[in-house]
Amino acid sequence: MDIQNLLNPPEEAIQDTSNDLIAHVTKVYSEAPKQGAKDTPEERVVQPISVGAALVAVNQLLQFEEQQEDADVAILNHLQQVRKNVVRQRLREQDSATPRTLDS
Repeated sequence: MDIQNLLNPPEEAIQDTSNDLIAHVTKVYSEAPKQGAKDTPEERVVQPISVGAALVAVNQLLQFEEQQEDADVAILNHLQQVRKNVVRQRLREQDSATPRTLDS
């Protein structure tokens, strides 16, 4: 048996022309989306996450990384920085919600 026939058997040869390929690609991308298809990123509605929920999540990630035997110091430092930023945002929200007088 010829090695070329083994690697590329004649019965598996594809005889597509470039016009067939262009027609196929055009058809696939010009069809309307099917019902139940996943939403595109622009159509998704993202539910807002509260600052408190974000802080809980960051603390969980930080705790998870600290528990790893091969904990990455860079990840720990980054998560600590993220936690500080979330805490600052929480304090700003609390500060803006606190009524002020002219004396304060």
